[in-house]
Amino acid sequence: MPLPANVQPAAGLRVRHLQSANREVSCVNPNDTLARAQALMLKDDYSQLAVMSSVRELRGAVSWKSIAQAQLRGPQCSLRDAVVPAVPVSLEDELVPLIPTIVEKEFLFVVRPDKTLSGIVTVADLALEYNRLARPFFLIGEIERRLRRAIDEVFTAELLQAASDPSDSGRVVQSATDLAFGEYIRLLERPEHWEKLGWAIDRPVFIKSLDDVRVIRNDVMHFSPDPIDEEQLGTLSNFIGMLKVLDPRP
Repeated sequence: MPLPANVQPAAGLRVRHLQSANREVSCVNPNDTLARAQALMLKDDYSQLAVMSSVRELRGAVSWKSIAQAQLRGPQCSLRDAVVPAVPVSLEDELVPLIPTIVEKEFLFVVRPDKTLSGIVTVADLALEYNRLARPFFLIGEIERRLRRAIDEVFTAELLQAASDPSDSGRVVQSATDLAFGEYIRLLERPEHWEKLGWAIDRPVFIKSLDDVRVIRNDVMHFSPDPIDEEQLGTLSNFIGMLKVLDPRP
């Protein structure tokens, strides 16, 4: 549902931004058997379950870790012996301040305003979110490093300076590091410059791919509210693959 025109979206990451915070959570009743809890965790490959006495009453959690600890205390333990306190958070809580707690507790349950369960946040979810947010930066960084190395090996500072934005004439360009991404395109789209690289690949195709990368890079570096999708990640990865074929050095 779109936000009203006079309401600005939150700038910080919220718990609700994690997919797992909006996903059904398996649960057991405190009166269930330990065997039932274990069977549910095995069936769905879960590491923990919510323990609920009703749809709005979170009584705790049971996990493989808490079960192992309970069994060390007494081999004939019940489900109640393996229940540990559960930490509830809301969908609108800021995510970053919760990271130390998630790492310490290993998981937190997410509750809606009506106290029903909305989802769960685990350490694994944090790792997935980190990968989602950081991977585009890593891919773009490798692309820029490879381009800069190739450019610096064949172009003089004078040619690089000439490729810089004419409206920014006061800027001194001494290496590819001093060029903006769009200026790589301005430099390489000229046939006489392209020939200096010695890359046996169609120049227009390469320049079009480079421009596609530029558009994605601008979204990433300007923190577009729309996350990078798998197709865009594929564009970045494929371009790195092209660069590796043209110059296989690490």
